[in-house]
Amino acid sequence: MIFSLYKKGLTTEQIGNVYQEVYGKHYNKSQVSFLMKDSREDIDVWVKRGLNSHYLVIYIDATFVSTRRDKSVTKEAYYSILGIKEDGSREVLSVVNHPTEGAGLWQIEFEELKKRGVQSVGLLVSDGLTSIENAFAKV
Repeated sequence: MIFSLYKKGLTTEQIGNVYQEVYGKHYNKSQVSFLMKDSREDIDVWVKRGLNSHYLVIYIDATFVSTRRDKSVTKEAYYSILGIKEDGSREVLSVVNHPTEGAGLWQIEFEELKKRGVQSVGLLVSDGLTSIENAFAKV
């Protein structure tokens, strides 16, 4: 619940108050920040994990989500990459944040997949983003 409230843009103080209303236990601002720090470390490990060398299909898309930066909230792009393995099972390969969506930023994410072990992809599925094919072909 804490992570969900945090990603929706509530302050650490507001999260502590909501948690107390719902569960009867209060977390102060520093405790909420500490909990979020721990989850960020887990997320970082997950985002950098090794991947299979081949995927039959990779699906990509960006979703715009309200994101808190400093004292303001703006809509930012969250890039989602889903892979289909040889056995037909699905795997979330990455979910990362960029301020906007563009082929150049997707190219950076394709390069990250390559660094993490992806060597070949049978089919890339995406929306009609301009120049996405070129970015994919370069990597």
